[in-house]
Amino acid sequence: MVHRIERVRLRAAFVSAVLAAACGCACAFAASTAPLAPVLAIPSTAAAAVGTSVDPIFASRFEQYVLTIDDYLAWCSVSVDGGVPTTTPPPAFFHDGSVIPLQAQPASVQFVWGYWTGTDGDHGTNDQSATTTVTMSSDKNVFACCPFSGQTTCP
Repeated sequence: MVHRIERVRLRAAFVSAVLAAACGCACAFAASTAPLAPVLAIPSTAAAAVGTSVDPIFASRFEQYVLTIDDYLAWCSVSVDGGVPTTTPPPAFFHDGSVIPLQAQPASVQFVWGYWTGTDGDHGTNDQSATTTVTMSSDKNVFACCPFSGQTTCP
């Protein structure tokens, strides 16, 4: 039984060394009363790179979130992250913390620029600026409104 436990500990130490080499972390198994208790030490440079948050799984901000633009009845022409303006912007993926520029204009002369909802400039009263941003901290759904000339809201 003692030899079996020792083989398990050696195998765990080997796996830990392989993981440390693969991820650049100092991974080890602590010698404690708990059998094979994992210990993960993040290098200080990785912790500094992501600010105050130390996330051993996503230390280099691998999380990606989807940005969906809801362009009411395609009445706006929307540019996402400097892309080509379109009335039907497809959903796009961005890294956590990315600040994505958005720009909109009426799709034709019968419409006027209205507002955004769900952007960084929307503080509960809609974002009136045709050029704005959205910061990706979760999946985001942004609404673009270009109503008919003479109106101020989308139906």
